[in-house]
Amino acid sequence: MKICTHLIVLNLLFVYSSLQAQINVDYHINTNQVIGQISSYIYGVNMPAVTDFSTARRMGGNRLTGFNWENNASNAGVDYYHSSDNYIPWILGVPSSDYDVPGISLTTFHNTSLSQDNYTLLTLPMAGYAARDKYGTVEVSETAPSSRWVEVINRKGSPFVLMPDTTDNVLYIDELLNFIINAYGTANTATGVKGYIMDNEPALWVYTHPRLHSDTLTIAELMSKSIDLAATVKEMDSFAEVFGPDLYGFSAFLDLQGASDWADYSGTYDRFTDAYLDLMRQASDSAGYRLLDVLDVHWYPEPEGVYSGDTSQTVSETRMQVPRTLWDSTYVEDSWIGQYFSPVVLLHYLNNSIEEYYPGTKLSITEYDYGASNHISGGIAQVEALGIFGKYGVYFASKWGSSEEYIATAYNIYRNYDGNSNALELHKC
Repeated sequence: MKICTHLIVLNLLFVYSSLQAQINVDYHINTNQVIGQISSYIYGVNMPAVTDFSTARRMGGNRLTGFNWENNASNAGVDYYHSSDNYIPWILGVPSSDYDVPGISLTTFHNTSLSQDNYTLLTLPMAGYAARDKYGTVEVSETAPSSRWVEVINRKGSPFVLMPDTTDNVLYIDELLNFIINAYGTANTATGVKGYIMDNEPALWVYTHPRLHSDTLTIAELMSKSIDLAATVKEMDSFAEVFGPDLYGFSAFLDLQGASDWADYSGTYDRFTDAYLDLMRQASDSAGYRLLDVLDVHWYPEPEGVYSGDTSQTVSETRMQVPRTLWDSTYVEDSWIGQYFSPVVLLHYLNNSIEEYYPGTKLSITEYDYGASNHISGGIAQVEALGIFGKYGVYFASKWGSSEEYIATAYNIYRNYDGNSNALELHKC
């Protein structure tokens, strides 16, 4: 069954509106205007969600910045008392007796993805340190470098071992990748891990993880770390897709959250995302192979009350409209972004930036959420977002937070429209 994505949204909106009042709606669909296939990876979810409708899964979030694959320790940063603990294996359902098994969090996550035929996207730490222990709160006096952290180094420079040395105070990224490749094969095989993100929301490290990365990030530091980590991934698995820079939101898109060295780039580039793409392209040209496969960002709604459980009429109406910020040049969202930067048309801007600065790069939104998962307004916003991702060429998207109730229904409209596990054959229209 072929259908245009916006036809689904129009029908849902019509049904919802009809519940409120009798409204006559006329629309016309040109079913012959097919311009390309939609990526199957836009129906993704974030850890720890396990669903029967997803096509992709991301192991990411703040916890992954300080994640230690060797003993499965991670640090919560400001989210929870700067605690280093067993949160990652616990949230993934690893038996407590296996919490210290090297790589068990990674294999548990990927095995679940394989069982559902999902694309696995793993996050690699890049900030410089990872949790060494699981002893709880890291005090200010224990800010890295200290005995509470291990250093993260991209290349080991000596033979790999599958059971890593947990006493050497170092975590090697290439040894981590070797562990994964040994267990599952490279990304071009049926069981290999397909993609890796270069850390999580780096512009916020100094705010979310001040005891791991206490200095404000500069563009020069981010680019140096990104280029070296991307090269490490490609050296270990040339088929793997590299995602970056996993920016948290609009201020990071603009100037990397007011980076102190933005002035070194602002004369050439309109926004940091432009600079990032061009600098990664230049580094790729020098290396002789592509270092960045997917430009990765996060996008949360800014209008008051939308990213919450508020289901009042005013907020619900705003929630159902705010996905238009992604594509509609006539829409002005009720936020500082809408006030100062309209028309935002985020997907148009990012796609145009890719075309200008690093053609062939794909686009992903690995965190987004429109709130109210238990209300029809949240469901309609989710349906609209999925339709927009398909129409405007997003390659990979993974929703943050709840995937239940109306959210699950929104996914199933695309993935299981008849209750018999049949997915719509979707095309851009």
